[in-house]
Amino acid sequence: MPKQEFVDAVIGAAKANGIPPAALLAVVEIEANWQAFEEDGVTPCLLFERHVFYRELAERAPAKLQAAVKAGLARKSWSPSTQYKDQGPSKARLTLLARARGIDEECANRSCSWGLGQTMGFLAEELGYASATVMLDRMVAGGVTAQVDMMLAEIKRKRLVDELQRGDWAGFARVYNGEGYEKNQYDTRLAAACRRWEAKLGGTPVGDPDLPKVQSDLIALGYDLGPAGADGVLGRRTREAVLRFQEAQGLDVDGKIGPKTKKALQAAIQAKGTVPATPSVAAPALAPAAPPATSVPVTNAPVEVTKEVAEFVQRRLRELNYTHVGNVDGDVGSWAQGAILAFRNDNALPLVPDIDSQLLVALAGAKPKPIAETRAKASPAEVAAKIPAVAAARAAGLWAKVQAFIAAVFAAIIGMVDRAGEATEKLSPLQTMFGSVSIWLLIAAVAGVSFLLWRNSRAATADTVDAYRSARLM
Repeated sequence: MPKQEFVDAVIGAAKANGIPPAALLAVVEIEANWQAFEEDGVTPCLLFERHVFYRELAERAPAKLQAAVKAGLARKSWSPSTQYKDQGPSKARLTLLARARGIDEECANRSCSWGLGQTMGFLAEELGYASATVMLDRMVAGGVTAQVDMMLAEIKRKRLVDELQRGDWAGFARVYNGEGYEKNQYDTRLAAACRRWEAKLGGTPVGDPDLPKVQSDLIALGYDLGPAGADGVLGRRTREAVLRFQEAQGLDVDGKIGPKTKKALQAAIQAKGTVPATPSVAAPALAPAAPPATSVPVTNAPVEVTKEVAEFVQRRLRELNYTHVGNVDGDVGSWAQGAILAFRNDNALPLVPDIDSQLLVALAGAKPKPIAETRAKASPAEVAAKIPAVAAARAAGLWAKVQAFIAAVFAAIIGMVDRAGEATEKLSPLQTMFGSVSIWLLIAAVAGVSFLLWRNSRAATADTVDAYRSARLM
């Protein structure tokens, strides 16, 4: 059971920001299970992300990366089988954090999610802090209140207040938890937690009370909402069905179930001559057999291209493997327009670099573009032939490897004959320059530096080849 002071802090913050308390309580429950602090009573509850540590070290302290990898603290990619296996008890998490901080404190702090909202450390600058370490210090000093404030800051920064107000759990989960939210049923768990808190707190339910009826109408009109059917949860399939219905009816294509959309649904149901029964949220109905949603006629309508809409288009194009789209920043530049044209060409849409309702509906229902086998299985040599930077990195790596080997052999020979005096006399100018340091140690140092250069070059080449194979690099 959560401490009442935690619950009170969340409810107070929710009311102050126009968010239904049950919705924000659900986020805290699913994110941190009401665990605000580790066993030391000071450190905010944390989860260490090895793939983030790899990325942060590669960007900020590349010389320390290999040590972290060797220690098992950094991984190039996220792995569900090994990512959290040693983070069960609080003591294990604190020990892991201490080890990571021993390599680089700031990168370690950036690689953890913190507190009741599990706010990622690498968001520090976006949330107004000079660094993750400064953000964490503020969180430690401010206790639960600071943890809730930072969670709200992230929610506002990501423009998710509206999703919480409407109970749009799929929309919230996709941004707050990541594109893979469906794999761990993050949206449905949030919805279930919200309902539990609604029952405890009483008052007006979160979201639209008409949603089960809207879903039932959509099903009756031939839209596939999946096995959950009219479950009262605004999930991905319901959102896609609403987008398609709005597009077909010439409405604003925004995925929001407003008065105009409800009125159009009612008119469509009456025109069809069937009135579906109002479903019960407690006992979801399965969707009856229906033609696929693609049978709905596709017309076109203008769309106000806000920053949020542009970011959705950019993000969705990346998911569909149109990766040469530029940054997801809401700025539809030449790269984004090129990706839009490529998508339109592949999906038989008018070849214009515009964002309209037709494009939004097509993006919502499209499947990822397959990557050509020749690209997916390209060898490093083949990639190097196409990308000069890879060829240069491979050449530099080979030279560093050869240099390291020669220096290591030479150091060993010098070390063996050092006392004999002959090698020392021949290399006495170097010894004079570096004082009393043994020449074989200097050569060994050269070998070590050359080895590190080779490892870094090898890692850079591997990253670039991986990016090319996955079509993240043209």
